[in-house]
Amino acid sequence: MGAQLSEAAEFTELESAAMVAALGAAREGFRGANPLVGAAVLTADGQIVTGHHGGAGTPHAEVDAITTAHDLDIDLSTSTLFVTLEPCAHHGRTGPCTEAIIAAEIPSVVFASPDPNPLAAGGGSILAEAGLTVRSGLHEEDSRALNARWVRSMTEARPFV
Repeated sequence: MGAQLSEAAEFTELESAAMVAALGAAREGFRGANPLVGAAVLTADGQIVTGHHGGAGTPHAEVDAITTAHDLDIDLSTSTLFVTLEPCAHHGRTGPCTEAIIAAEIPSVVFASPDPNPLAAGGGSILAEAGLTVRSGLHEEDSRALNARWVRSMTEARPFV
């Protein structure tokens, strides 16, 4: 299956609700040097399960949501993962979220905004190259507003304060 990374896609009301849930989950995170990130698993029957990043060194939002879904015996093979920030593609204190998503066999990912951090960016393309359907841009402005200072520090190569 070829890469399927799509920007400016059309989204349903249920998909919008899932991203709004992910944005709400992101607000539960610890505001430190890392961005606030939330994730939501939308099941085929419309159930939404969320997760968030709790701070440096803790599981990222994607892994938190995937773990919760596993704990609830949710079939991820027919679900879509919604994330407020492009899934990371690097090894840091935790492994790449792209690897966790692929291992969970989630077929479809929607992220709100691209990751401006050059060390972590590119996850959308990696997921698409692995055969997942990847779309972006849903509630992008809300995601960027949530992390405005962090985004500015990344795009202007300035310290996060």
